[in-house]
Amino acid sequence: MSYCSSSTSVEARCLQITLDNGCRVVCGARQELLLRDGTYRRADAIEIGTSLMPLYTKRDKNGYVLVQQNYSGRWQKAHWIAARCGLLRKIPRYEGQRTIIHHKNFDPADNRPENLEFMGDNDHSAFHRSLIERNEHWQSPEFEARRVEALAAKARTPDGHAYFAQRGTKNIQAYMEQRPDHFRAAVAGNGKRGPRVLSTYNTSEKGKRKSKELANRLHRCELCGEQVRSYIGLHNHRRWKHGFNHKVVAIEPSPDQSPVVCVGAGAPDNLALSAGIFARACLAS
Repeated sequence: MSYCSSSTSVEARCLQITLDNGCRVVCGARQELLLRDGTYRRADAIEIGTSLMPLYTKRDKNGYVLVQQNYSGRWQKAHWIAARCGLLRKIPRYEGQRTIIHHKNFDPADNRPENLEFMGDNDHSAFHRSLIERNEHWQSPEFEARRVEALAAKARTPDGHAYFAQRGTKNIQAYMEQRPDHFRAAVAGNGKRGPRVLSTYNTSEKGKRKSKELANRLHRCELCGEQVRSYIGLHNHRRWKHGFNHKVVAIEPSPDQSPVVCVGAGAPDNLALSAGIFARACLAS
């Protein structure tokens, strides 16, 4: 159960709003909640079946907080969402380096702006190597094995595959521009046997089995645990079954009619509640 809390006005009338995922939110009747269409509506004006703007979060295997983008269903790192929303300073560019965000206290889930710092990826690696007390861990075979596995796992995801494809394209273009003679010698004769080999493979029993395997591979929905065939099927499952919405299934007076403190003046424009929805400052009395 989530309570709106701040230090402004106190409301005597409390509503309990139940969502289709079972979460309950207790708030003042005039508390404004964010709807799925991007508009705000007072709690006492919301109807059954209304979809509230959802907030889905989880952590990846490295401890970073991921937030699901409602328009696409893709998961993105929370610290980069904060950066691209302008909550940090302007995102810098580092010559010959990829811009990364460093967590100053080494807690990948602590995304307070004061804990985030832009760095070049090479500078970041050098900084970590300079921390002598951590070198033994970072240079160990166990760490290297985990690093390689983490990169392989990332490459198996749609976002990770797109990232490595983009990085590979950039690297090969730089190679072609900087070493054109070496590149032409390296690719001499390319393409002569490819079509024949690919056609032979695709029509072979092994190729047919592989194509069938990829088309029928199951992927687990992170929202309900159901296994769905193919990435396209998973996307459609998320869209039609979950709808990326939190729908209101019940609105009733709160069983606990103790006054609640309403989010008001001086609070941020909108706040994420633990039930996975958003509220903003109340209207003045």
